[in-house]
Amino acid sequence: MMASVVASGNRKKSVSLKGVDPETCMIVFKNHWAQVVKILEKHDPIRSGGQWFGSVCSATGYGGGGLHLGPIPADEASAVQNYVEHMLFLLMEEESNP
Repeated sequence: MMASVVASGNRKKSVSLKGVDPETCMIVFKNHWAQVVKILEKHDPIRSGGQWFGSVCSATGYGGGGLHLGPIPADEASAVQNYVEHMLFLLMEEESNP
């Protein structure tokens, strides 16, 4: 199950994750992180072969792919923002539901 944010007018309501399996949340979190790394690695010539990104990608099964120099396209930048926001939401929910 994935959490979402529902917009109602100018106010946003956050969906609670109470009762959701913590292991499922961890899987979603790791999946989002792997997607963020994949996008950033694709556009970073310095780190694409480096230890940190390389080890994270090989550990998560993401890696390889072609290197694309230049700015990150808007759709990929938006995806990174959405993944990170959802990851923060998962962390905040974890903190508030020990």
